[in-house]
Amino acid sequence: MVLPPRDPPPPRVEAHAQVAEATVGMGALHRHEVRMPKAGALWVIATGLGRPRLWQYATRAALDGFEAGAATSPTSALEGLKAGLADARRALATAADALLEREPPDAALVALVLEPASVHVACVGPMRAYLHRRGQTRRLTPRDEAERGLLESPAAIVHEGVRAGDLLMLGSTSAFSTRAVGRVAAALQGDRHAPVESLATLLTDPAAQAGVGAAAAVLRLL
Repeated sequence: MVLPPRDPPPPRVEAHAQVAEATVGMGALHRHEVRMPKAGALWVIATGLGRPRLWQYATRAALDGFEAGAATSPTSALEGLKAGLADARRALATAADALLEREPPDAALVALVLEPASVHVACVGPMRAYLHRRGQTRRLTPRDEAERGLLESPAAIVHEGVRAGDLLMLGSTSAFSTRAVGRVAAALQGDRHAPVESLATLLTDPAAQAGVGAAAAVLRLL
């Protein structure tokens, strides 16, 4: 009996995600959420849009839908990413329709899936992804990012070759402020092997101090 060839495994990574709560009034609100449905190979981050009291409701609906969709498409990593995105839209729309709100909740989303020699990134709304390679950082997601999220904005899907030593960063727009990006650039200039935990903290700390909240994931390919 001849067994069909197995798909090569995704590259090994060291990774860390960091979330900083947003501050509204006198309290902290859960606006951003990070999930990793497939260990090391698939990451997805959502940010709540619209009324603050519905941020968490929106992000959870979108992420639950994404995970369900990605799990039902075993044909390829890219098809799983697309299926997750489609189900995230449907789940969020269903959740929004269940509310009696003049302004329905929305969510922005960025997802990344790794294959042996490539990465696929899907982005909807004010979210970003970057690739850092050999001292140079390049934005993967479009610069003309939409202000609205899954309910109203189209998705951008990009593809990029990757290799050992590459650093991938994804998260909310608030994680990539000028101050945060400058701190990460300085850290990498001093040590190109700077720990991913430190880099994720550098990205989210300025947003935490400003009270706007942020979420970021940093992955280094080994």
